[in-house]
Amino acid sequence: MYLGAVSIFLFVLGLFLCKGREKWWLLVATIIAVFLAWGNHFMWFTRLWFNYAPMYNKFRTVSMALTVLQVTVPMLGFLVLDRIVKEKYSRKEFNKAGWIAFGLTAGFCLLCVIVPGIAGSFTAASDAGQPEILADALSIDRQTLLRKDALRSLLLITVVFALIQWAYRAKEPFAAKGRMTIISVAIALVVFFDLFSVDKRYLNKSHFVTPRDFNAAYEPRPVDELIHQDEDLSYRVLDISVNTFNDAIQSYHHKCIGGYSPVKMQRYQDLIDHYLNQEIRDLYGVIGKSGTISEVEENLPAMKVTSMLNGRYIILGEDYPPVVNAGAMGNCWFVDDVVPAGNPDEEIALVGEADLRSEAIVGRDFDWVYDAMPSASGASAEEGSESLVNDVIELTSYSPKELIYSYDTDSERLAVFSEVYYPKGWKAWLEPEGSYGEVRHGCYVPTENAVQLDLFRADWILRAAIIPEGRGNVVMRFEPDSYRISENISRASSISLILLLLLSVAGAVLGRLRSGR
Repeated sequence: MYLGAVSIFLFVLGLFLCKGREKWWLLVATIIAVFLAWGNHFMWFTRLWFNYAPMYNKFRTVSMALTVLQVTVPMLGFLVLDRIVKEKYSRKEFNKAGWIAFGLTAGFCLLCVIVPGIAGSFTAASDAGQPEILADALSIDRQTLLRKDALRSLLLITVVFALIQWAYRAKEPFAAKGRMTIISVAIALVVFFDLFSVDKRYLNKSHFVTPRDFNAAYEPRPVDELIHQDEDLSYRVLDISVNTFNDAIQSYHHKCIGGYSPVKMQRYQDLIDHYLNQEIRDLYGVIGKSGTISEVEENLPAMKVTSMLNGRYIILGEDYPPVVNAGAMGNCWFVDDVVPAGNPDEEIALVGEADLRSEAIVGRDFDWVYDAMPSASGASAEEGSESLVNDVIELTSYSPKELIYSYDTDSERLAVFSEVYYPKGWKAWLEPEGSYGEVRHGCYVPTENAVQLDLFRADWILRAAIIPEGRGNVVMRFEPDSYRISENISRASSISLILLLLLSVAGAVLGRLRSGR
């Protein structure tokens, strides 16, 4: 993140010139953001915010706190510049504060030019594996880059300081106003040059590609085209021909068990570490002993978690047909029993031990399910068994934010859905057969006969629910309350801003009309 040498100079100048509470608010916010960005270098402060500040633990990295500086530093800098242009400070006041700010900022830049060693040794941990001559060359290059940028910043700060000094030296009030107008435009141009020239280092012509090259990365491979022939509503693919859990392209073509996301859920990462990585290693063992895809399918190891996640296809290579996992458990299924887990360690361990087709592992945080678990009653064991076999639940409609299942059961049953449990957004309703409510403003409005369904977590990570006897639909939608509330706040804020803008324009027009009279 680059704030700009001129912005830093004006910010420091504002600390010495500005009076009032706004300066202290901006300074405190800036200091807090810098402290937060230090992360484990200032760990007690980071932990304080991580544990007690609302939503702070949702940030991906501590350095994101530096984005606060992109607001506070320019705001104070251009607040003081606005007051200088409006001549709210005398020449004496400016000189006193200006020379101090110039000495601190330009002086630091000059020090970096003369003694670049104050920035450190210019070596990195990655240099350890490099030949000595190359490591020395890298160190020299880094010193040179620092000197050049420090000299550049020194010149920009000097130009801006000289411009303001020139404006204050005007003897006539009219000339002073003219000069102030000139420096306001000139400083804006200097800031633009400062930021634009540095930004071009990170985003320039070399970073853009032609549409053909861009689309080439997303062209389906032969194996992708074979899998696309399966027109089933939903199934997942395990691609071991790429870096399974660090490659994002595979998710462009399929619903994947792998893929890349910087915000993996901890429970899913635990599932990867405990089971999926081992299942992939076992699969490699079978592949090494097999000569054909058919042999791989015949000798496919028990991939319990892959099957639980409805992993129907396994990609070995882009030119090979996919391996079909006949054990994939589908989008949803009914189970007969609940296996209670006393703690999270026991819960994840039971995933590898229980029969997931007929049992659901439920943790203590959902212990109400133990008493609510339905059982086949009122019939003989043989009749009950036949009734259970005839019970059906299947996915009939799929979209990323809405799933619809139809069910037909002769008794109350516990259903497990091959979807990740996420309580902050996913909601479900039981609708009579053939019924569907309506969606208003992005929210589902159920029919009069609909019943809200309680979702809970089963098998460590999947969604589950207790389905009543009869026939009907389960409508499952992603509708987080936070999104609805934020949307209303955003709409109200936008309306308020528009009204304020209209009132400001009306006030300015009325003011001119009255002054004209």
